Amino acid sequence: MIQPVVIIVADVGGSFSYRIKDLTTRYTGRRKSLKSTGIGRDRHAPNPGARGRADRAEESPPMKRPVVAVTADAVPANWGIWGTIPAAVQPWAYIARVTEAGGSPLLLPPVPEAVEDVMETVDALLITGGGDIDPARYGAERDPHTFPPDKLRDVTDFAALAVAERRGIPVLGICRGLQVIAVSRGGTLHQHLPTHGPSVPGRHTDREIKVLSESLLGSAVGAVTSGKCHHHQGLATVGEGLVATAWAEEDGVIEAVEDPSARFLVGFQPHAEEGSSEITGLFKAFVNAAY
Repeated sequence: MIQPVVIIVADVGGSFSYRIKDLTTRYTGRRKSLKSTGIGRDRHAPNPGARGRADRAEESPPMKRPVVAVTADAVPANWGIWGTIPAAVQPWAYIARVTEAGGSPLLLPPVPEAVEDVMETVDALLITGGGDIDPARYGAERDPHTFPPDKLRDVTDFAALAVAERRGIPVLGICRGLQVIAVSRGGTLHQHLPTHGPSVPGRHTDREIKVLSESLLGSAVGAVTSGKCHHHQGLATVGEGLVATAWAEEDGVIEAVEDPSARFLVGFQPHAEEGSSEITGLFKAFVNAAY
């Protein structure tokens, strides 16, 4: 039996009193705009807007925004008056880029039993950055530099990708997401690249990226771009059916892969969600592929 999919309304970090004030302002403005449309007026009163609505009745309905599943972590967090409690989180930049690109983001927490039902309802999948993948998934022993895996996140990400590929919906993998795509196809990772990792933990390192122009990525961001990186691992082999489409100019580390036979399946190691408008164009191409 298919399980019901329940939407949970969540907070955005920030001042609660500020958000209430902001909502009040927007509500007041909304009330004024509603008067001009006839909404909220006495239903028996004459409505001068009725003819206009009738004239528009035969127009096509607005195009539905694609719903994009965005993978998330389960970690302790705190906000507002609440102390450290378990929470499903993901940096807001991912949500913002999907929304700006015309999509409707839907957070997919690391709950393996929910993956199938959620993924059957969405139009695209964004596999976000995160911790190191369990090396056992690509047949390796854990290196001392590899962080302990989050097995629930691993199971969720790989299961979500499997459903997305089965359904043929667009997939974009960022940082860890690229590695998930490659490993799912039999690819392997360098578990530690000492000269390629972030110079300061918690801060991105800017790198020049050379992109294959005859690729989905190249059509979205151009032949050369600057990427914000925060990864100490990289691809050793790309995996079946995938081709490398971008490399770090300084050391040749693979920074992107895609499947040329797929509708849209792209993995990009730099954090495009944090980049310039040039590189965030990748999100627009991704969401457009979901229509």
